[in-house]
Amino acid sequence: DTYFEAVCRRFLPTDSEYHDPIVGTFRGRDEITAWLLDVMPRCGDIVFEPLGPVFDDGEVFVQEWLQKAIVPGGGRVAMTRGTSVRRYRDGMVVYASDYFDTAPLSNGEVLAAAAACGSTLSLDDIMRWRNR
Repeated sequence: DTYFEAVCRRFLPTDSEYHDPIVGTFRGRDEITAWLLDVMPRCGDIVFEPLGPVFDDGEVFVQEWLQKAIVPGGGRVAMTRGTSVRRYRDGMVVYASDYFDTAPLSNGEVLAAAAACGSTLSLDDIMRWRNR
């Protein structure tokens, strides 16, 4: 299993939602899984480095992060900063949302880093999911 396959199994089959600031809302494990497993492998070699403390009381999880592209030679280029919020019921995810600034993603340095880290995610990929 990949990391994202494991993540997807934690969503409830029907009573779960994932909100993405670019493409919108996905409902249910199948729709969330189809989107994540299509898009995330296209993002290239990226990491989400945690920033600050984690809040996790077993029902709500909040973590701020900095998304970075890992470029040839091992350098890391900051792409955008955001926060993930998750709500749980009986250990399963019922709500997920990632909040992040989309403006830096069109910056020339960030676009070059995305290409260098192997991203193949295109505007067509994004619009296919946004217009579903």
